[in-house]
Amino acid sequence: MGGACSAGVCQPVILAEGQGLSVEPYYAGPRAIVTDETHVYWVTKPGLFRVSIAGGVPEKLADGSVVSTYATNSDDSTNLIVLHGSHVYLRSADRTRIVRVPKTGGASLVTPVTPVADAEWTVGEMRFHGDQLVWMEQSFIRRHVLWTCASLPCDATERHEAWDADAVIDGLTLWPETFASDGANLCVSFAPTKEVSGAYGVVCLAGGKKRIASGTFPVGSLVAAGHAGADIVTVYGSSGGMVFRTVIGTTIASPFLPDTVLASGGAAPRSAPLLDSGYLYWLGSPPATTDAALGPANVVWRVDESGRALPEPVRTGKPMIALAVTKDALYFGTSDGEVAKLAKPLARTQEALP
Repeated sequence: MGGACSAGVCQPVILAEGQGLSVEPYYAGPRAIVTDETHVYWVTKPGLFRVSIAGGVPEKLADGSVVSTYATNSDDSTNLIVLHGSHVYLRSADRTRIVRVPKTGGASLVTPVTPVADAEWTVGEMRFHGDQLVWMEQSFIRRHVLWTCASLPCDATERHEAWDADAVIDGLTLWPETFASDGANLCVSFAPTKEVSGAYGVVCLAGGKKRIASGTFPVGSLVAAGHAGADIVTVYGSSGGMVFRTVIGTTIASPFLPDTVLASGGAAPRSAPLLDSGYLYWLGSPPATTDAALGPANVVWRVDESGRALPEPVRTGKPMIALAVTKDALYFGTSDGEVAKLAKPLARTQEALP
């Protein structure tokens, strides 16, 4: 990737500096990073920016006065920006709707693609499920509704709930907490309402089929991976200071517990896990820090999705805020305003060395 070699370890390549320098914790450094084949995109308090993956002069695509540039409450900072087709999708500055910007920028081209949320509601998570935009709206009492729209931009008459909670588990009123897509399955973690007793869990919907795992285990973040020719979905997520894996089939599994704990303790996640090429990556603290609330997130961890090996730190350095993973590289933002890339470590061999 062009980085220096120090003691046999690749060093990161700095793509941009001085990004998002601020004394305000919500705004210090790039808040989220995503990549495509040619550019890295990020948000800071001044707005949305991009730079070539080869480096160069950062370009400003949209101003912070029209797009949301920080995460609050339970928002996942890796979800502040979503790339799809020729556009970048973000929340509006007032967080009442989703807007999109052409990847090439243009302040006059920042256009809304979803209706304004109802009073006292704001847009939370957003992702694409195939070509459908799926997003969550949340109220001040943390009640959530999941919406979807297949044709963008959509208006209020086209917006509809992505799932019918009563059809998923009869007689149990639920609200979604987080969601993920593997392209075929829309997987939603849920929690019981305050009014109705019930269980936490995950439901995956595809082709009219429901795959449900219910119990007492809350899920904080979610990644889904389908299996060709098999009627199961593997979900990965984080909750309570651990990273886990669970296989969901067509029968209800109760209680919902992780099949495999992939990481915990000193490798506790500080960001949502990202799945790529058989590994999960996330930001965390040094191994000596057993409490996820302590210490800066200055380690990039990874673990084999199979759980056959212990988690390993693949980057240790200055505090990192945002993380993106591609086939070849890790991209991250630091609290002192750097945007950098680092060659991804090679996969561990499963064979003994000669």
